[in-house]
Amino acid sequence: EYALIWFGITSIRNAITDIISGRGYRPKEWHVKNIDFDNLAHSLFWTGFSVPLLGFVKNQFDISYPLAKSGFLFEFARFFFICMVNGLYLASHNTIRGFDKPTIRANFFRSVLAWPFAAIFAPAGNLMLVPSIVQAKFWSDFVAGLIEGSGKFNRRFHLRKRDLDSLMPGIRSTDSTTKFIAVLDLLYFFRKDP
Repeated sequence: EYALIWFGITSIRNAITDIISGRGYRPKEWHVKNIDFDNLAHSLFWTGFSVPLLGFVKNQFDISYPLAKSGFLFEFARFFFICMVNGLYLASHNTIRGFDKPTIRANFFRSVLAWPFAAIFAPAGNLMLVPSIVQAKFWSDFVAGLIEGSGKFNRRFHLRKRDLDSLMPGIRSTDSTTKFIAVLDLLYFFRKDP
């Protein structure tokens, strides 16, 4: 059941990222057409490898932690190690997948940001009997959805603006063929925009 939850978290994060990147933070304008299902499939493939790695880190931490194995300090320290190893794993598989350096850094940074969230909300997660690595995964992907979605939205926004800026001289042209081609290009952009 936790494998299904794990894959569900990854799928939802990818969907949120793509939907936000398509239309920003306006839920009324979100569409399923924005979801990149190829990228979602790649993410599902790579996410499975982190489960045994994070399970190993969590078990080793639980065995070697010298103080009481409960309370905020315990959770804060445990999630630090789980989140940092998750960040290193994300950076390494992003490198293998050929992602650019800013994306690799952002994916490591998302685990750093997830650490305090995971530690603060650990009592609720523990009360619901959710394993700590699943809690860390949830918060890492929550942060990632917001970071990646915002970044992709800004890139798309600037590309759309660039494209429209290049079309405007053609639309204002006195040559009917140039104007016709520019209007067709403009219709194509609106057609591709969900």
